[in-house]
Amino acid sequence: AALDRLAGARPVKVLLILEDPVNDQFIAKPIVEALIPGARVEVLTNPRLRGWAQALDADTLRGIVAGRPMFDRYLLLLDRDCDSTRQGKLDARTDEHARVAGCLAIEELEVWMLAIHQDKLGGVGFSEVRQECHPKERFAAPVLAEHGAGPGGGRKHLMRALSGNLSTLLSRCPELKQLQGVLQGP
Repeated sequence: AALDRLAGARPVKVLLILEDPVNDQFIAKPIVEALIPGARVEVLTNPRLRGWAQALDADTLRGIVAGRPMFDRYLLLLDRDCDSTRQGKLDARTDEHARVAGCLAIEELEVWMLAIHQDKLGGVGFSEVRQECHPKERFAAPVLAEHGAGPGGGRKHLMRALSGNLSTLLSRCPELKQLQGVLQGP
C-alpha cells in the first residue's frame, strides 16, 4: 500500500486533527487504527482546536504540519454538521498539503460510533440517523447515557465494538470507505 512505501519498514505515523479532540479522539483513533493496521496514531492536543473553522484555518494547519514533520500523514476528521460548504473548505486544505487527507463525518463523528450500535437505536433506521443534522444530541446522547461510561462520556467503551465490525462501519458510512481508499491509494 502507499502508506507502507511511504514509511518504509517503520510503522506509519499519523496525526489526527480533530475539532473536538476531548471526545472525538475516542471515536476517530480506533477507526484510523483499523483503517491503517500497525500505524502509530496520535491525536493533536496542542494546540487544542476549538471547532471546525479553526481546524480548517490555512495558517493553523500550515503551522501544525510544519511544526510536526515527523508524521507521515495528517488526517483532518471533522463534523459536516449539515453544512455542504465544508467539503470545499476541507478540499482546499488537503490540496495545499500532500500529506494531509480529510474526511467529513455525516453529520458528526458520533454517527460513526452509532453505525456499529444499530441495536441500541430503539428501532430507528440508520438512514434516519445519517439524515439528522444533530445526531449527537438526538441519537448519540441517549445511547451514551444508557450504555456508555468512562473516557469520552462512554465513547471509548462503545468503540470497543469496532473489533470485527469494520466492514459494517464502512458499509454504513461511505465517507470512511472513501477515506480508506485515499489512505491505501496507489
